[in-house]
Amino acid sequence: MLNSGSVKSVTVMPDGTILGVGAGDKGELFTRATLTSPWVHVPNSGSVKSVTVMPDGTILGVGAGDKGELFTRATLTSPWVNVPNSGTVIGVAVKPGTIAGNTVGDVLKYGDRVHIQNGHQSWQGGYLDTCGASTTGIKYGVSTADTPTRAAGTGTWEILSATGKASGQEVLSGDVLYLKNLYQDDGGYLDSSGASSPDPCIYQVGTAAKPDRDSNGTSRWRVFARTSSPIDKKVRENDVVHFFNETTYNNVPGGFLDTYGAATGNATGINKHGVVTGAYVDRAGTGTGSWRMIKVRP
Repeated sequence: MLNSGSVKSVTVMPDGTILGVGAGDKGELFTRATLTSPWVHVPNSGSVKSVTVMPDGTILGVGAGDKGELFTRATLTSPWVNVPNSGTVIGVAVKPGTIAGNTVGDVLKYGDRVHIQNGHQSWQGGYLDTCGASTTGIKYGVSTADTPTRAAGTGTWEILSATGKASGQEVLSGDVLYLKNLYQDDGGYLDSSGASSPDPCIYQVGTAAKPDRDSNGTSRWRVFARTSSPIDKKVRENDVVHFFNETTYNNVPGGFLDTYGAATGNATGINKHGVVTGAYVDRAGTGTGSWRMIKVRP
């Protein structure tokens, strides 16, 4: 292809961005938005000789040099993290349909434990996380973290039905559910509490000690999948979804789960973005109201 540049490994990010490893000894990362766009250098990209993207959006690379160890980075700008006992490899790829023996695109079921990743700026919005006491008097504050495992259980959520569906039943687009945080196995239920500003933000978000804490639907979330494959109403991991809060407190609709600005309150300086509900599905036009769920497997 004319003006395609010189690369020795290439893969595609979840948003369609092309990610390549530059030819030569440096092994730095470059991106291009489309096939005909210019390559853009990724600052502090380190040195790798092969790269691919895992189903949850994590970048997996083979370190340059004789050792050929595996490294991961949560986002394009995150630091590389060594994968213990990865052996020596010369190239890496994700087999279509599987990764490490797990099926990609599994239908989500009630009782599943998941990490929930935000879509802001090509899935660099962080993972839904509990951090510190809530500033609105419920249980814990909620923000996003750079990784789904900032602390034990803070980024892990159990999907529970708010309408009586049994554990093991499939999650359908339009279902109403609870999201229970598993910090110390009792991190509370994702909940809207207290007004948020500025417009179009509606409510602050935290966790409550119990579901339906005030009978106004504050911990009930209706999940909408943008689409799935096949198109059969089911919600699968890595589907782009939106969460709408079902509260009708003071006749104010609950709004869509959204990231907004830097983390505040007890998460200041620890976590990435604040989490609120907002009036729009995609308030900023950059994926702030888009999420995807990745199963936590043993």
